[in-house]
Amino acid sequence: MDNTYGLVFASRLSVTSMRTENITDRDTPTVYARLSTRSGKPFDYVGLHPRPPLPGQDTALRDRKIEHAALRIADNHVPAMAMGDFNDVVWSRTTQLFKQVGGYLDPRIGRGSYPTFPSSVVSIGWLLDQMFVSRSFTFRSLRVLEDVSSDHRPLAAELCLKATAGIRSRNAAPDPVTDDARDAARAMAEG
Repeated sequence: MDNTYGLVFASRLSVTSMRTENITDRDTPTVYARLSTRSGKPFDYVGLHPRPPLPGQDTALRDRKIEHAALRIADNHVPAMAMGDFNDVVWSRTTQLFKQVGGYLDPRIGRGSYPTFPSSVVSIGWLLDQMFVSRSFTFRSLRVLEDVSSDHRPLAAELCLKATAGIRSRNAAPDPVTDDARDAARAMAEG
């Protein structure tokens, strides 16, 4: 998009459904898709790129977009992954809430920090580009790629959907913290 908040969604896997939604503003879409592995196992994908907060502006729009995506995927019963430039650090309350409500795991835990922004100094940069998955996924690799003339470096992962993956239940994923789920619902209602 001309405003630089668009997304590119491309897949070599079969795409069963795909839609974009503009939750908090008209020109920063969120992608929701259902894909299938080569063996036919379905999983959901969420792609996010909310606007960053600007000086003198709070983070309410960005936070609502992230929270809405977590609530949309929380009750789905298939494995799921979410990724994108969240314009938010992994340790923020909003991103932690996203993980808890959506039942996601952070593949960086135990592997490293993987900063991606700014692309010119990623060794001391920020973790704004996120990738979260449900417990049905396992990782082969996770890495930050070389500079591609963007302000962010790409984050790449090789992952597998477990052969035993099936319907996702609240027993298989961390239970969302009740207060956090209530906070997310309240923030969405206020928006």
